[in-house]
Amino acid sequence: MSHPQDRGDSGPGAVPHQAPPGPAGPRKGVVAGILGGVVVLIAVAALLFVTLTSSDGAEASPREVADTFMRGVQTQNLDLVRDMSCAENADTLAGEDGAKLPEDYTLGKFDAKFVDDVEKSDTEREIGYSADVSMSHQGEQRSDTMTFSLTVVKQGDAWKVCGLQS
Repeated sequence: MSHPQDRGDSGPGAVPHQAPPGPAGPRKGVVAGILGGVVVLIAVAALLFVTLTSSDGAEASPREVADTFMRGVQTQNLDLVRDMSCAENADTLAGEDGAKLPEDYTLGKFDAKFVDDVEKSDTEREIGYSADVSMSHQGEQRSDTMTFSLTVVKQGDAWKVCGLQS
């Protein structure tokens, strides 16, 4: 037996019919415009974030470049060392005469602390660090406190490490 509400009949106990959804109207256009604006704002914010936090040295201060270079030495991230280096000295600074440890050495600790920043000219800085370093060589542990002096030079719009003395 069917009930009036099952058939959609009107009458006592019947469920009223719901009207079909109305036309799209101007509300959907407003919502689409707001969503589009939000997407554009997010894209602009992401672009600014990436641009302002780039690590190529273009907007970084001499100290930030030197700190990043030293972080590359500490982690043996030689690509990072190269990125922070002058093009003409990048291979030397990232090589065994610079940041790279010889194959038979293992770095245990490299705790560098900033010491000073001496302005040599508008385009050259000497930035100093002191580092507690421990490493092992053929099973023998060695520890020492070393000083590092980085020559940081402005090349175009970017500061780059062009020299390392320890």
